[in-house]
Amino acid sequence: HFNRQLASLSFSEFAEQKLFRGWNARHIIVGRDFRFGKNREGGIEELALLAEARAARTEVFEDYPLDGERVS
Repeated sequence: HFNRQLASLSFSEFAEQKLFRGWNARHIIVGRDFRFGKNREGGIEELALLAEARAARTEVFEDYPLDGERVS
C-alpha cells in the first residue's frame, strides 16, 4: 500500500527495502521518464547502479502508444 512511510523513503531505501530485499528483483523494466523515491529523486541511472551492485538488470522500455496516447 502506498502510504506516508513508503512515500518518505529515499530512492536507495526504496530500492534496498522493496525491490531487492522485499521482492528479490532481478530484472527491472522501466519507462524512459522513470523516477522514484522521495521527491522523485532517483532515476534510471541511479536504479541501474543499485541494480548492478546486486547482479540485477535494468531495462528501459520504449514508449508504447495505445489509441494515440502514451502508456506510462
